[in-house]
Amino acid sequence: MTVNLRGISFSSNVFTMPHFLISPKPYYFALLFAVYQAIFLVIYYSGARDGFDFLGLVVGRDFANVYLGGKLIGQGNSELLFHSGQYWDAMREWLGPRYPIHNWSYPPTLFWLAELLAKLPYFAAYSLWTSGGVLLLGLAVRGSGLSWVWVLCIVMSPAGIWNILAGQNGYYLAAFLIFALNFSQRNQKPASGVFWALATVKPHLGLMAMPMLIAQKRYGVITASVTLFSILVILFSCRYGVDPWRNFFDFTTHQQRLVLERWGGLMLNIVPSSFMQGRLFGYPIPAAYLYHGLVSLLVVRLLVRAWIGRAADLRCWITWFALGTFLLLPYYFVYDLVLFQLVLALWGSDQRTLFQMKSAAGARAIWCALWVSPLFLVLIANVTNIQVMPLILIWMLWRLGDDKREELAPIPGK
Repeated sequence: MTVNLRGISFSSNVFTMPHFLISPKPYYFALLFAVYQAIFLVIYYSGARDGFDFLGLVVGRDFANVYLGGKLIGQGNSELLFHSGQYWDAMREWLGPRYPIHNWSYPPTLFWLAELLAKLPYFAAYSLWTSGGVLLLGLAVRGSGLSWVWVLCIVMSPAGIWNILAGQNGYYLAAFLIFALNFSQRNQKPASGVFWALATVKPHLGLMAMPMLIAQKRYGVITASVTLFSILVILFSCRYGVDPWRNFFDFTTHQQRLVLERWGGLMLNIVPSSFMQGRLFGYPIPAAYLYHGLVSLLVVRLLVRAWIGRAADLRCWITWFALGTFLLLPYYFVYDLVLFQLVLALWGSDQRTLFQMKSAAGARAIWCALWVSPLFLVLIANVTNIQVMPLILIWMLWRLGDDKREELAPIPGK
């Protein structure tokens, strides 16, 4: 049996599978993978009992932090967000006495949304949170010139699926950054400023923003961003007071540093940074930071080498920004790599230029391997103690800086 969907043929004959691997249109491969991911989601949700998955964790496990935080904020108990023991007690009172440790890790700019979502029943709030992220990401991806097929592929990509399963915020942050970069490229100062300001919900993912905007001489965008963020801070301070900001910088940032430096187990595998590679090697914490610093020096050199000039298009800027950000950060998660999946999608019809390879088949094979890489990072790190993502990103950044780059092809899907 064969089904045709927008010109893409799906056959029940398993021996036709290699067609997706050798197709010159890689979204065939990405779309097939999205279908498999969707099937997995159906199986996962159908196996949940009383709102808990097979691991005994509430469905949308990390969204539980946003929801509980919103409940505490609405009750006037926001100070519990900055006391790990009392916060964990509140979590266990809600989800059971054996529920594993969780912690609040967001700045006060998320208070209003958390409080609003907490007014709904948990699964209604989780559904709204997830669908809102999907919608916002879809609009951002379309705004970058990709088709709705690519939207589906990115939403259901290996990095994307982590956000649905864990109720994480990777869709939102990727969308904020895409919108901010897009409007910055168009020099639409207020619009760009809004999204750079919103991206401060997870501020370290904007690490490359300021040096990039200064190098681009986008001083109006910088002014708009700083002004709008200052307005956000003032508004939230008027609503919630200044103590949450003081507690965030005194307690939350310190707590996140301890999570990065002391947590083991799965944490070592889902943070694919050079710092975590140092921990996997067994280095003491200072040596792990030194290792990350040495890698960062190489990355800065490669970023300078790959500088693409103010006239470069949006696709090049997103690529340069994403590769540099994930390489320089000691602390990000697999679910943050939605932006990396977008980079691959933007170059989907032009892999040879991205990888600087003469062989079209070789470039397609590497592209497909990188597309699914966020799914296997955790397994590879667990088995080999090697974080492969820094190696991938360094190689891509090196290729991006090749002085013999070909003329760029149009963005696919336009």
